[in-house]
Amino acid sequence: MPLQQNLGVRWHHGITNRNEVTRPRVYCDFNYRLDRITYGLSTVGTTKDLAKQGLQLAPGDELTLYDLDGFEDGSPAWILADGTVVELPSGDLAVEVDPSTFRWEPREG
Repeated sequence: MPLQQNLGVRWHHGITNRNEVTRPRVYCDFNYRLDRITYGLSTVGTTKDLAKQGLQLAPGDELTLYDLDGFEDGSPAWILADGTVVELPSGDLAVEVDPSTFRWEPREG
């Protein structure tokens, strides 16, 4: 089942044009949800993506998270959401997303 059906958010088909600050895109396994709006950043995929981009995150940084997904018709898509880096009580970093920013963009198969 495509992830957009599991999040309880409105499904958007197509590329979203937004007037927004350019945020780094960082891989996030959206299955690693810590609570309703918080996603962990300690997965192997996220760690590799941060290293590849040379990014060192700090609380307050704004990111666009992305993961692989698909549209209802089965065509490949990126799921995206904007959020802010926060520090957890454990000292680990996570991202609190704005649920209204979830969107899907087509990707090459």
